[in-house]
Amino acid sequence: MNSLRVCNVIRSSLSKSDILVRGFATSNVVNENHKCKVLVVGGGAGGCSVAAKLSNKLGEGKVIILEPADKHYYQPMFTLIGGGIKTLNDSYRPMAKVLPALAKWLKDSAVKFEPENNAVYTANGDKIEYDFLLVAVGLQLNYDKIPGLVEALSIPKGKVCSNYSPKYVDRTFEALKAFKSGNVIFTYPNSPVKCPGAPQKILYIA
Repeated sequence: MNSLRVCNVIRSSLSKSDILVRGFATSNVVNENHKCKVLVVGGGAGGCSVAAKLSNKLGEGKVIILEPADKHYYQPMFTLIGGGIKTLNDSYRPMAKVLPALAKWLKDSAVKFEPENNAVYTANGDKIEYDFLLVAVGLQLNYDKIPGLVEALSIPKGKVCSNYSPKYVDRTFEALKAFKSGNVIFTYPNSPVKCPGAPQKILYIA
């Protein structure tokens, strides 16, 4: 069964009550109207790979990728950065060089989904109409949900680290180099995370 057939089967199996509309915009003012066969929201590893496969199958301009970032990070490398084996510069490439050439890249973010109208609205006020939609935005890192964590991660040369964000991953190896004696705590979240193996890998590398 090909990818489009799978999408069609999934879509046809959903009732209106199964569809969750997430609205963040307060206005539907449209600057530009885009149309495509497949809209991919998110240019990470998942969105990029599916967009490449589908754009090769459907042809140029049939797939739109909605992604606001300039850099595409290979996040499995973050553990190696924390362990001092790789650097942050090794972990990313310019987004324009990673996304498939046959797909159209809109450097913008989604603010409103209208699945009943097969439409997505962007932060810049554009409207994208699609036949099929793939949402591949990944997980959002909510460090602020843990009291004091953001403040601890902001302390220069601090002892609290995180390998899950390019903003903080360099801190891990610096802290490990400065560690002389005592105890180190490696936490393992009990909620969905980007890579459940990462907390173990840094433990072994350290």
